[in-house]
Amino acid sequence: MTEGPPPAGPPPYGPPNPYGPPAGYGQVAGYGPPPVPPKKKSLRWLWVTIGSVLTFALLACGGLGYALVAKEQKASAERNERLDRLYPVKNEEIDALLAAYEKALEGRDLKAFLALSDPANKKLVAQQTSLFHNYAKIPFQESVFKPGSKTEFTPVGAGHSFSMTVLFLHRIGDYDTALLEQRFYWGVLQKEKGGPLTITSTDPPKDLRTGSPHYVAPWDKWRAIHVERTPHTLVIVDASLRAEAQRYAPIAERAATANAAAWRDAGGSDKIPKGYVIALVKGQKELGSMFRTTTEPITESGVSISLPPHRVYTDGEEPPEDLDVAGSRVVIDVKSTFFKPGQRGGPDEIFRHELAHSMVAGFAKQTGRDLETWVTEGFAEYLGHARQSWTKSDRAASGRSMLRKLNYDLPLPQTYLWGGNAEQVNYHYWLAHSAISYIAEKYGEPKVYAFVEAHYRGKTDGEAMRDVLGVSFAQFSDGWGDYVKSKTR
Repeated sequence: MTEGPPPAGPPPYGPPNPYGPPAGYGQVAGYGPPPVPPKKKSLRWLWVTIGSVLTFALLACGGLGYALVAKEQKASAERNERLDRLYPVKNEEIDALLAAYEKALEGRDLKAFLALSDPANKKLVAQQTSLFHNYAKIPFQESVFKPGSKTEFTPVGAGHSFSMTVLFLHRIGDYDTALLEQRFYWGVLQKEKGGPLTITSTDPPKDLRTGSPHYVAPWDKWRAIHVERTPHTLVIVDASLRAEAQRYAPIAERAATANAAAWRDAGGSDKIPKGYVIALVKGQKELGSMFRTTTEPITESGVSISLPPHRVYTDGEEPPEDLDVAGSRVVIDVKSTFFKPGQRGGPDEIFRHELAHSMVAGFAKQTGRDLETWVTEGFAEYLGHARQSWTKSDRAASGRSMLRKLNYDLPLPQTYLWGGNAEQVNYHYWLAHSAISYIAEKYGEPKVYAFVEAHYRGKTDGEAMRDVLGVSFAQFSDGWGDYVKSKTR
């Protein structure tokens, strides 16, 4: 058999490959070289596309964001322009005025103080001069002036006039436990935008929450005041009553120490005041307008006024419901019968009575529950008469007469029964005194103070009877009624 050409098709091994692997590497007889893998398709077009889309989106968002920012800036500018029209005087300018007012008072700088008021308003200058000198006589532990609401901006030349509420926050010595609040209306003028502010008027203070006048203090009311200090009292009078202040300040001190000693000796709470602020006035008109404003007819000879602490709230909002008492003010009419020889119980009695009210006023919680008048007035009468028998008080003769007239009908004189004409009111004071004396005689004097404090702290008279005396209201009333009859028949 002769050799012929090799068969068609690739040789099983083939010649050596000078560039590749050795002959036969990776080859299989009958198949030839392995196929070349396909090239991967580039994704660059995808990233370019995504980048283009994102760039467009970012540019679009940036444009939208810029538009939103511009819109907000425009709205803000419009708001500021509107506020400038409504309140053209800045808060910082008002704060600076009050700071200068306060600094001048504290620094006893009358010239700087009066420079803040309109010099053309002679009445205002005289009033501010009196106020400056009066403030210097009061031992304020703290005093600060704060701005309230601003109203009625009126263009005046290149500036504006407006009215504002000013809050005088103050605490007197150790007599007050927190800052008290007085409110005033001021008229203020700014002659040109950004210029200094000038006080043009200080109208009577008003409480914007109720619309009723806020209280007036001696340093506001009187042109010149006189102050007498004792270890436990601060007696403030119009300068014309200087002699009366000097005469009665020792009596006020004696009453304060006697009441406190009785309270402590009976084991009463130590949370009673360290001292009392007392204003002596001439006549019932002043009695009804000092530290309060009342439209009710004035029949009393003195009053103890409880004052709540300053709270941070804005005009139009209701004050918090549960306001503690931060201080009290006693006002006594030196023209009343207590100061006339041979009538009533004398000055000692009225001072002890009113200071008894103030001694326990700080226990009260303003929770909407009224204190029973027979408890508050009975306790004040008990200390007012130096814990002596109610049957020998200055009210006893008229009280016995009324008791016989009513045929010894003896409901406990609770608040809803209180009132009537002068004879009836006098009778109810007497019965209230007898009820507190009954507690002292029946249950022991310490129970008097525990009972009174429990009632002031929020318990009803019936709850206080149960918790402190261990009897029901009906049991107490029956026992007291029998006690009164046994002492008066």
